[in-house]
Amino acid sequence: NSFCTLLWSAAMDRPRRPRAPARQETDFVPTKKNRGQRPVDYYSSAIRHLTTSAYVPASVAMYVPPHEYYAKDVLPPSATPFNPAAALCTQWVHTAHYPDNRQMMNPNMVRRRNAFTNAVWSPSGRKLLCTVSNGEFIVFNGQSFAIEHKTAAHEDGKMCRAVAWSGLTDAVVSGDDGGIAKIWGSNLQLAAEFDCNQRALRAVEWAPSEKRFCTAGQDGSVRIWDTERVVASAGATPEVESKLEGHGGDVICVKWHPSLSLVATGSQDKTICLWDPRAGVDNQLAVMQGHTEPVMNISWNPCGSPWQLLSCGRDSMVRLWDARMLREVCNFAGHTGDVSGISWHPSVPNLFASAGVDGLLAFWTTDAAATSQGSPVEVSKWAGAVVSAHDQVRDKPNPIGGCAWSPLGHVLVSFSAEVHVWARNKPGAIEEIRYQNDDAADIVIGGSATDGAVLWT
Repeated sequence: NSFCTLLWSAAMDRPRRPRAPARQETDFVPTKKNRGQRPVDYYSSAIRHLTTSAYVPASVAMYVPPHEYYAKDVLPPSATPFNPAAALCTQWVHTAHYPDNRQMMNPNMVRRRNAFTNAVWSPSGRKLLCTVSNGEFIVFNGQSFAIEHKTAAHEDGKMCRAVAWSGLTDAVVSGDDGGIAKIWGSNLQLAAEFDCNQRALRAVEWAPSEKRFCTAGQDGSVRIWDTERVVASAGATPEVESKLEGHGGDVICVKWHPSLSLVATGSQDKTICLWDPRAGVDNQLAVMQGHTEPVMNISWNPCGSPWQLLSCGRDSMVRLWDARMLREVCNFAGHTGDVSGISWHPSVPNLFASAGVDGLLAFWTTDAAATSQGSPVEVSKWAGAVVSAHDQVRDKPNPIGGCAWSPLGHVLVSFSAEVHVWARNKPGAIEEIRYQNDDAADIVIGGSATDGAVLWT
């Protein structure tokens, strides 16, 4: 008894284990997976198309039974440009975060969350370059989406939202909010740096020949620069080759025509202007009005009609213009907030995607443009959509900064605080998404936000 009493007293004198803190409600929320499927393989469908195109026409091979066994028979989007439904990228496959954002779970670590501000693909589709709000570049692999390279491109933490990747020389031009423009080589080595004297740079764009490039700034002007002269200037501000002035506000976006000497710009003054960069003083060709709020992005059709121009703005509308007739052909109403990004499909001429701050990633076809005879045709039914593509916070969808289609057309990326990768569904994959409530976003096929379309979760 004395021995037991001694053990009991020793146990009572021993310091007790501290009680674990009470669990919060968020501790029981499952963490979202970073990968939905295996890396996206484009080569299998391309090889299949090359081996069967000699004896099986594409119009016959496009019909694939709805079963995952026939996924090997799916053709690349470039083989069926007449079928937009075969190019819809609504299957989430991967999420890429900024590396330091994952370390923010430590409550003792004070960090500012860095968001992605832009995303451009390399001409071959093997790399994806993303700009970050702190001025960094992150290069992802185009197939596995692993980080290949990370560099502090713009110093002093200045936001970089203007970037363009050339198609011939594989060079990159970028601009930050301090008005500094930089030219990078194919291996992201700095080749030139100069001050554009335009305050913050909103957009940059290469000419089709890549002998020139243009910068759009907060001062309401677009300036055209000679590439060789900029590289030879050795850091000094070179002479401006041409200056496009006429907007009454910040020039937010600029796009050079893929094959013509024609520049289109969108501004905060709610107008779209067409310019001839070869002209001297009188270089403004036309002004197109239709948006009721600032124009956020514009894009030329790369594989369809050379005169089709898309634009999106803060009025929740996407508008299709005929640059030859200088009139609006169609307007697409489906977003409930600002439309921040648009992207044409590289091989399907009548398909494009739009992304907005309402969290909606929508896919549209321009077939209604053929029926336009005078007044614009209003399109309210999309070909497909992903609702709340970047999740929700307190029942409110996270905004999407923009989207970009891969040059191969089989993958679409959307960026916000993270980068989401979307691919085409496998045959019969809709039912899999419907019954697997595994981190899948809401998907709408062939409907709109107001006509009671079927939702799969």
